Amino acid sequence: MLLSIVTILFSNFNKVYLWVLFTSIIAIIILFLFNKKLLKYLVIPIFMLVGFSSVTMYNDVITTKQVNLNDAIVVGRVVEVRKYGVVLNGVTANNNKMLGKLLVYTNNDYEIGDIIAGYNDIDSINYEYNDSYINSLFDNRIYHISNTNNFSKLAKTDLTPSEIIKANTIKIYSKYIRNDSGAILYGMLFGDTSLMEDNLRGGLSLTGINHIFAVSGLHIGFLVGTILWINKKLKIRYFFNLLITSIVLILYNLLCGYSPSIVRATIMALIMLFASENGIKNDALSRLSFSGIVLLLFKPYSIFTISFDMSFLAVFGLIAFTRIIENKLTFMPKWASSLIGASLGVNFAIFPIICYHFKVFPVLFLPVNILIMPILPFIYLVSLLLTAINLIFPMVNLVIVLDYLLVPIKLVTLVVSEFNFNMLNVAFTSVAVWFYLFGVITVSPYVFISKNSKIILFLLLIMLSSIFIYIQV
Repeated sequence: MLLSIVTILFSNFNKVYLWVLFTSIIAIIILFLFNKKLLKYLVIPIFMLVGFSSVTMYNDVITTKQVNLNDAIVVGRVVEVRKYGVVLNGVTANNNKMLGKLLVYTNNDYEIGDIIAGYNDIDSINYEYNDSYINSLFDNRIYHISNTNNFSKLAKTDLTPSEIIKANTIKIYSKYIRNDSGAILYGMLFGDTSLMEDNLRGGLSLTGINHIFAVSGLHIGFLVGTILWINKKLKIRYFFNLLITSIVLILYNLLCGYSPSIVRATIMALIMLFASENGIKNDALSRLSFSGIVLLLFKPYSIFTISFDMSFLAVFGLIAFTRIIENKLTFMPKWASSLIGASLGVNFAIFPIICYHFKVFPVLFLPVNILIMPILPFIYLVSLLLTAINLIFPMVNLVIVLDYLLVPIKLVTLVVSEFNFNMLNVAFTSVAVWFYLFGVITVSPYVFISKNSKIILFLLLIMLSSIFIYIQV
């Protein structure tokens, strides 16, 4: 399915290419039907067809409903405030409902919930798979833009429950704790770093712990573990255990905006819980693959977003290489070898993606993760608990505690920023990324060739990747 989506997008929907792909898949299916021994491989062309159908249908829906209008009467509700403008939902243009959301570049001050209107031009956004910014817009269902200050506020609507929770959280943080602490906590709980100043965001990127601000398996694991512990104490089991966990995770997804990383983690967690409750055998790679299929079925373009790539590659690195690295560190305590194995495995897989998008890689990620990761569950759970309590029963003394919880993260960020060698400057090209990732897959436990062959093939692929980095192709 991944291969099908990638090749279709790379072909830029060339009709000849698409028909060749389609007829080839049909031919493979017919061949399998005549050879019963090959029927078990039928899943391959079936999911290539699924990928083909998903991306073409999604593209047809977008392209046929996008509009370009001049001097249209535009009305919409502000659902997101950005530094350079606002995002509108429920948009109408000349009394016709528009597809998705509208990004308005404006200097005017608006708040979430405002109904604004204007007499403006609207431009559709042309999809480009190699443009990370456009990918992020499409992933957020933003298909149109308007560059104007010609908007006026008409009314103020009631906030949704999720908007109320987030707005009240910001008020609590801004009133009782430092701005940098509030920005870090808000990013950690909701995966939203919009409150961070550029210098704070830059300092945290040096540490290699930016993953704590992408709500994913780390956060979902802590949350699910806490829910299961409470359910166990209350003797809630089986169906109700799964039901309660599902409801909490769905509500948390709503708060965090259904990003690919949290949806992936939620699906994997629910599959694991369902399987364990019913005695069904399952494994991490299958859970990861299934969650990817579900995501790409409904949002195939997300395959080129930073969130999707980082999330899925990080988990692949975790499940493929952690145990291998641990086995080489048997002289260490179990907790240390597990922590080092997980950190090295994850960063080995996501290395090219970070270098492709940001052109740098944090050199000191390993010592920083060794220091921060053991205490991160405590910081996250206490922050979540105290924030939830204060949203219901304001308790100033408890809120102040949140400031002190973040001292280790701030201290590590400060120390790392003082080193001159905290970043490795590497500008990966798209071709170099693919060769590197093929190398990662080659040395994983899921490629069944001899060890020597793996090493030779891996070194060859890495060498090719390095050549393309050097010549910037």
